[in-house]
Amino acid sequence: MTTFTNTAPTAPVSFDVLYSNATSQTRSTVQSNATTEPAPRQEYRQDYRSDNSTSGNRIASPKQQQFIASLVKGIKGLNWKTLDNYCSVQFGKNTSQLTPKEASALIDDLKAAKDGRKEIAA
Repeated sequence: MTTFTNTAPTAPVSFDVLYSNATSQTRSTVQSNATTEPAPRQEYRQDYRSDNSTSGNRIASPKQQQFIASLVKGIKGLNWKTLDNYCSVQFGKNTSQLTPKEASALIDDLKAAKDGRKEIAA
């Protein structure tokens, strides 16, 4: 059997008082947990930018370059010299100078060549 005790009613508290108490406690907790040193900045990746990085001309990402390399190894009769010649004809630049968009197009071409739908020749 549960018994209830009769307590005297408390004075009503407004929402503003409750909110200000809660936010002041939260602020003090956050301030006490804060460190005085700023968060470390991420290192700038030079290998992902071309020499002309101020104009926004990016080169293909390392992941794209690695995928291109794996596709080249998987295509019989294709070597890097042939691929560089193909890139100079298609894009007007060396394989290592391709932009992410051009690398994506090259990857599509290499996939098609691997499936036998396209021939890569310079």
